[in-house]
Amino acid sequence: MMNIKIKGVDKVSKRIDKIKKNAGKVPKEQSVKLELLLNDSFLRSNSRFSSLQGLRDEFKKVFMKETSEELLSSTEGAKFISLHTNFATWEDLVNEAGKEYMKKQYSDAINDIKDV
Repeated sequence: MMNIKIKGVDKVSKRIDKIKKNAGKVPKEQSVKLELLLNDSFLRSNSRFSSLQGLRDEFKKVFMKETSEELLSSTEGAKFISLHTNFATWEDLVNEAGKEYMKKQYSDAINDIKDV
């Protein structure tokens, strides 16, 4: 039987070890400030607002009240969200923002291994 040497196996092994290590750094559950989830970039891409403050200001004009999760989760809040964003409900908006936030966290962890 003939054996063939493959170059770079050590380098790949080191990268896999680093991926495992970095993946462990991203918590499975965490509390994240709304401002981080609904950042300007996310809102510009998914709504007619350029910032969370813009959403809050418009909400206050329409409802004459400060934004609250309870009001945003109501039928009236859902109408507001569906009219001004790409989502049907507040929950849909926040869930998608959470997914994008976590993708970025994992992407950053993976990008850290490129230096190996």
